[in-house]
Amino acid sequence: MAVGKRVQVAQAISMTGEDNHSEQSNQEIIIQWRAHPVSDNWKKSILVLLFIILLLFGVHFVSDGDPLLTILAILLLFGTLSPYFLVTEYRLDETYITQKRGSLILKKKWTEFRNFHVGDTLIQLSPFEYPSRLESFRSMSLLVNKSNRDQVLHMVQQRISKPEDQDNDSASDRVEADETGIMD
Repeated sequence: MAVGKRVQVAQAISMTGEDNHSEQSNQEIIIQWRAHPVSDNWKKSILVLLFIILLLFGVHFVSDGDPLLTILAILLLFGTLSPYFLVTEYRLDETYITQKRGSLILKKKWTEFRNFHVGDTLIQLSPFEYPSRLESFRSMSLLVNKSNRDQVLHMVQQRISKPEDQDNDSASDRVEADETGIMD
């Protein structure tokens, strides 16, 4: 229980921007938070860990006890599930979006993104104007929680204009033109 309280306190401190150990930056940090999905839902996390352990035993059994394949399976699983198990820190300022997970730091400019998609716990920033199969490789995902989702979404909406909004405006213009009988 003490760990849960520490996470809440850390999130509260990071939301106010009073982090004395932050990087030196000329940009003012507008929003800053930490996301750690494994600590958000303990029942789900225990089930995921049990599944991973069973899967690793299965790999070990199928590979006839080969330690190389078992270690490879552990590394692949940890690599793909690292967003779930590691703490991710986010910093949004006027120019950049910074994501830090473990020793990996990803820093991108707001101008690199042209679209975004919103879920309950995720806001996906896409460099493509329209949905693309490459989004899962080139987009940036912001893990949000209930306490900061609206604030982050508002900032994303201010920085990125969705192409659908522009299409709806031009579509309504086309409908009006069709009704008057004047074609472009």
